[in-house]
Amino acid sequence: MRFLVTAESVDYGGPTDPKYTVAMIENLIIPSFQILEKWEKEGKIVGGNLAGQRSGAFIVEASSHEELGKMLTQLPFWGQMKWSVAPIISISTLIAQTKENVQSMKAMIVSMP
Repeated sequence: MRFLVTAESVDYGGPTDPKYTVAMIENLIIPSFQILEKWEKEGKIVGGNLAGQRSGAFIVEASSHEELGKMLTQLPFWGQMKWSVAPIISISTLIAQTKENVQSMKAMIVSMP
């Protein structure tokens, strides 16, 4: 199954101590990016960061919603991000479904008085 995943950094507001910012980048953000890069090399994801923003989008190949959830929670910055996930229907499935819908509509037209 393919999923569209978007992530947006949660803004907690207020000033932050530069030491805290550096620690967060070194301990959460960079390791998360490294895991995403590994998944990209393995062919599990394709995508990246949205230019100039603290957000990203990618397509994930996972066998189930549960596998996807497990993947995302492995990311060190998982709790710092607002996540959105949507399953993607393949184009071939979309074509088949559309053809079925057309056939159903044709059957309804034929049976109309």
